[in-house]
Order: sequence, then C-alpha cells, then structure tokens
Amino acid sequence: MNSGGIIIKGFENIVLVDYESLNDVVAAAVEINDPLKTLLFNAELVGSANGLVCLWVKYSNIIYLLNPSTRKCKRLPLVPVEFPSCFIKIEKCVSGFGYDHLRDDYKVVKIAKSSKFFGLMAIVYSLKNNSWTKIQSVLATGNISFMDTWGKFASGALYWLASDVQYSSSVVLSFGLGLELFTVVADFVWDDSDIPRTLATLEGILCILEYYNYDPRMEVVLNRRVDVLLMNNHGKENVWSKEFSVDPSVLGRINCRALTYSKSHQDVLLQVASARLVWYNPKNKAVKNVIFREIPDIFSSYMYTESLFQLTEDMQVPEPSHEAEDKKQLPKKG
Repeated sequence: MNSGGIIIKGFENIVLVDYESLNDVVAAAVEINDPLKTLLFNAELVGSANGLVCLWVKYSNIIYLLNPSTRKCKRLPLVPVEFPSCFIKIEKCVSGFGYDHLRDDYKVVKIAKSSKFFGLMAIVYSLKNNSWTKIQSVLATGNISFMDTWGKFASGALYWLASDVQYSSSVVLSFGLGLELFTVVADFVWDDSDIPRTLATLEGILCILEYYNYDPRMEVVLNRRVDVLLMNNHGKENVWSKEFSVDPSVLGRINCRALTYSKSHQDVLLQVASARLVWYNPKNKAVKNVIFREIPDIFSSYMYTESLFQLTEDMQVPEPSHEAEDKKQLPKKG
C-alpha cells in the first residue's frame, strides 16, 4: 500500500491514523479540528478513492469531498431541481464515490428506480466539470433490490450487493465509472440464502465476506467462520476465489471487515463491529488490538492514500441552515 492511513469517523469527530504507526504500542492518531470538524459534523463516510474521501452530511443532504492529506474539502453543488425528485434527497437512492482513471476524474454516482420505465437510472457528478449529469443508459430491470446504501469502489467501478426477485438470486451489480454502464457481475443461487454476505474492498480489490453459522438470536454458535472471497478480474470463470477465513471466536464478534494487509502480507487489518481495529493472522488466528488515544467509541473507517491533489478552497464555506437547503432542493410544483 502507498503511504497514507485510515480515516475514522465517529459521531462527532474525524480522526486520521497513520498507516506506518499501526504496529506501534499506541498508533499515531490526529483528530481533525475546526473548521472541518464543525463543517463535517454528523457526516457519514461514503467511500474513498485515489487520495480523496467522500462524506455525506446527514439531514442537510450536502456532499463533501475531503483530501485528508491537505485537510482541504470541497462542497458539491446540489442536484439540479429539474432532475427527477428521487435524486434530490440522497437517502432515497443508493450512492457511491470513485475515481475514473480513463478521464482522470473523481465521480459521485446516485442510482434510483425510475417511475417512468421498468429499470434503474443514474446521475453522475464529475469533479472535473463540477456538475451533475443524467445518464441515459440504464439497467432494464425493476426487480433489483439493493442491499447496500454505499457502493464499494474497486477496479474503476462501484459495486453493490443486491437481490433479483425475478430469478431468486443475489447479484453483484456494478457501475463502471469510465463507460458509465451497469453490469451484473455474478449471481448466487438462493439455496444458501441463509448465509449473510457483505461487500468490502481489500487493497483495491472487491471482496465478499460470507458469514457461516451465524444467527443473531443465538448467543453461542459452534463452528462459526467468516470467509473472505476476492474478485478475479481476469476471466468470467471462477469469479470469486477464497483468500482466507476469520475465526470469530478469537475476535469476540462475527461482524468484521477487512481493510488492508500488513507490509509482510501475513496479517490483515480488520474492523470488528464498529468498535475496534485489530491485526489478524489467518494462519495462527493471532489477534493484536490497535490502540489509539483519540479513537471514537463507535466509528466507520476507510483506508486512504496520501495525495497532494488540490481541492478548490472556495467551497469551504459554513454549512447553510437545513431549512434553507431544504427549500432550495424542493422541486417546483406544476
């Protein structure tokens, strides 16, 4: 991994952790203070890509791009009111953030079901153009139900885990940022629908986490495990290959997410539930807690790479009142 670290977002604060210090007795963590702390209060992490991080400020429906390395952020323009109303409020659609290497551009995508035809439609924000665009090409199916709110960015595309009711299967749906097209990557027959799955990324590669013998109603479950499957982009056969398994009994929780490998590639950094980070060795099942001084009690996290990409500072303005923003976003009647 390139130099960089982890951005950790709690309820009221944002903390940056240096990757090089993760094996220290106490990892080096720096809390982002005013004005960004005030600006991004009550924000939620959408994703990270190529040095930038995307955050959505709840209730105000405002999206920011942040460069953790320079501490600069940019507020995205609001979705034009002439766009379909389902895109005005981000909570009414699924979204994602990624980097388009074909056009050297950062993009935010919103996807929603169309009321005019049997399918999905999308709009895309381009940082290079600083504007939103409606996408004409759509996925012609109305049977898709998204299981994820935020898409996972990997290999130039955004990915969501979804279900296709018509064919009784789970699917991985992608939206390529270069060609701006939908694709169904792979499906799973619902014979094993009792196995919960989540999507994640591990050092830029899409992965699926499968939780075996998991039942939230049971306090003790024997032979539990979490399999981490990596996506193979080199062919259509054997799309997913098992990378390693995690023994939840040594973590105390079955809910975990892989973030990155150690330099030796023998350990993997896991976020366990929303409460702690650990180094985990899949071979000997050894666990080492990562200790911070500033870490929030409950948090979400993303890896980021160090970047000197300059975001325009003119967008760093105080957040307007929620009432004013809501009035701006309401579509005109008639």
